[in-house]
Amino acid sequence: MAKSPLFRAVQAFLGIESSPEKSSMLEQAPGWKGPEGDPDAVAVLMVMAAAADGIVSREETDRMARVLEREYGVRPEEARALLQTAREQADRAIEFYAFVKRAAGRLPYEKRLRMLKLLFDVATADGLDNDEIEKLRSIAATLSISPRDFGRIKGGSQHS
Repeated sequence: MAKSPLFRAVQAFLGIESSPEKSSMLEQAPGWKGPEGDPDAVAVLMVMAAAADGIVSREETDRMARVLEREYGVRPEEARALLQTAREQADRAIEFYAFVKRAAGRLPYEKRLRMLKLLFDVATADGLDNDEIEKLRSIAATLSISPRDFGRIKGGSQHS
């Protein structure tokens, strides 16, 4: 797959070389330890979930950066650069289906649940509104997460 000029520029800024075995920016980052799936797509989904209400707050941005640092082992400056790239991709995206498929691939159900929990964690950083809930519900359906498990995750995130 051809890399966009922006993608190559961020790679150069971060000092990441292109590698056929490691196709995503996060996989190439020093200390990468993330779960299976496409981590760049996870970053785009976090941005989409946060932006569902029309505003990506500072709290949501900080939470997304912490998720990338914690889950994928990237440094704070790498997380910020990756989120900027993710914002640009999310702004150009017409829908989220392809990002869900890239992020989740063939992940087992429990890892898809974990991914949805991470998305809820981001969306609740500044409070959870109906637009964000509906975006997350659509993502959950595409992840083939049951309505019961969606409700359980939603309920748990509103009380944390």
